[in-house]
Amino acid sequence: MKKIYLSLMITVAFTYSSYAQWVGNVNINNTNTGNVGIGTTTPMQKLSVSNNGAEGLEVYLGSPVGLVGLQSYNRVTNTYSRMQFDASNFTFSKGNVGIGTSNPMQKFAVSNNEAEGLEIYLGSPVGVVGLQSFNRAANVYSKMQFVASNFAFTSGNVGIGTTDTKGYAFAVNGDAVANSVTVKMYPWADYVFDKSYHLMPLAEVKSYIAVNSRLPEMPSEKEIAEKGLNLGDINKLLTKKVEELTLYLIEKDTKIKEMEQKQQMETQKQNEINQNLQKQLTDLQNHLIKG
Repeated sequence: MKKIYLSLMITVAFTYSSYAQWVGNVNINNTNTGNVGIGTTTPMQKLSVSNNGAEGLEVYLGSPVGLVGLQSYNRVTNTYSRMQFDASNFTFSKGNVGIGTSNPMQKFAVSNNEAEGLEIYLGSPVGVVGLQSFNRAANVYSKMQFVASNFAFTSGNVGIGTTDTKGYAFAVNGDAVANSVTVKMYPWADYVFDKSYHLMPLAEVKSYIAVNSRLPEMPSEKEIAEKGLNLGDINKLLTKKVEELTLYLIEKDTKIKEMEQKQQMETQKQNEINQNLQKQLTDLQNHLIKG
């Protein structure tokens, strides 16, 4: 297929040049060295098409054997842009490739108006390959980068199942599953165990629940319905409530133990009193019997 395509380009070039030889000032020149020039008397490759000798289009044979190339050139600035064909590959060896644009800024660019489009680029460090959408008028870029072990979005927001991320870096409209999710939060709720922390009395907690139908600081059903639930914040808040509950239990346990200890002491005291009364009663009975 590539040979047919290349042959077709050459045939079109010869047809155009033959027509131009009779109706214009462009001639076909054979240097008898194996090179053919159209519009130039000094073709540097097998087929060279030029309008001024300094710049144009060439068909060349390369290395290794079997390589055929098509290159545009400007010998004044010593710049070349090449397409190469061999038995199994079709490559661009220099320059950038543009579709819908005559001024590609990256290795591969697709655009409909020069100002916005999609590009493939090579980044830094070595090995980074990126895909970016762009709007040069607004100087806005959204990038995806690939390296050997990572796939990263370096700018913009990511939406799955939605085009409106609501300003979030990552938005999913649908269900998601994961083996593990790590949320970094600072500070954590361990300040509850600080001696200076004020623990709301249970009577106040009871009054708050009676009025609001939820624990203090917890979001309401309406707030969650409107704004959603922040997993980091809610886990921190739940941890705080568990720690407060632990303090309540410790406090109650301490009071219960104090009451048990007090009751035990009173029971022991009462037993001693009963023993003394029993002894006195026994002594009195013995005295009456002897009397």
